[in-house]
Amino acid sequence: MRRNIVFLVAPPFELLDLTGPYSVFAEANALSGRSEYALHVVSTKSGGALTSSAGLSVASQHYYQDFSKPIDTLLVIGGRGAMRSHDKNLLSWIRARHVRSRRTGSVCTGAFLLAATGLLQGRKVTTHWQNCDQLSREYPGIDVQRDPIFVRDGPFYSSAGITAGIDLSLALVEEDLGTQIASGIARVLVLYLRRPGGQAQFSDLIREEGGGTDEGLRDLPAWVRGRMTRDLSVPALARQVSMSPRTFARRFTAAFHQTPASWIRKTRAELAKTLLQEPHSTLRMVAQRCGFRNVAALRDEFILQYGTTPKEYKLRHGP
Repeated sequence: MRRNIVFLVAPPFELLDLTGPYSVFAEANALSGRSEYALHVVSTKSGGALTSSAGLSVASQHYYQDFSKPIDTLLVIGGRGAMRSHDKNLLSWIRARHVRSRRTGSVCTGAFLLAATGLLQGRKVTTHWQNCDQLSREYPGIDVQRDPIFVRDGPFYSSAGITAGIDLSLALVEEDLGTQIASGIARVLVLYLRRPGGQAQFSDLIREEGGGTDEGLRDLPAWVRGRMTRDLSVPALARQVSMSPRTFARRFTAAFHQTPASWIRKTRAELAKTLLQEPHSTLRMVAQRCGFRNVAALRDEFILQYGTTPKEYKLRHGP
């Protein structure tokens, strides 16, 4: 029996919040050869096309009050429309359909609409990093998780911003059809097989890359990430950007508001945090891949940056 996957859309919506997860489930049908999923775009508004925040529109297949098929998975799509107040009939419909569904989730700011139903009280939920404070203020009974890419709490799933909905959808397909199909989808769509759910959605690397105002240093973060085990001293970095060590150190500090040495330490720790979530990683392997002298150096820097040991972090956030 085909599973009905319902994408509930409140326009204006975020285009990739819908098309990303939709593509994952559609590709699962193609790879499995069994049409495991029936995909339905359901609108909170009656009549007319659904307008995205980007200006593109898609046709709605159903108005929510007219949709009567059994729902396996209900995903509330994010966007400005999902963050607005909604009529009681819609909220009642979501609550009623959730009871008869296997699982219910939200993509990005779709968490606001799902939270308005009261179903998420006492639950762990995530949303786009820019909206975590607002979600906490408006729904203080929800345990808002600021870092994860996606979260599961019982039958409820939620994902962080925009592309994180793809990660969540891959995880849902993996639950249903196994790792082989999920891996095939990732290869076809040129995705990570699965970014760990606990991986920070907005890291220091993302914030700093492009955050500097010096065009001469713009490409340095990406260059460093691919060479973590090499010499990353000030002279080595200065040679890469064709500057003298003194000029490089001065311009780097002005652009990134920290010394090159401090930034390199943070970058190594950030990479270590991601590697520790991999299934078979060891502290020795992580220390080597991140360019630390030994496990003790990794431990000291990790405690300095995150207030916990690498071992404790792996126990909490590893697979």
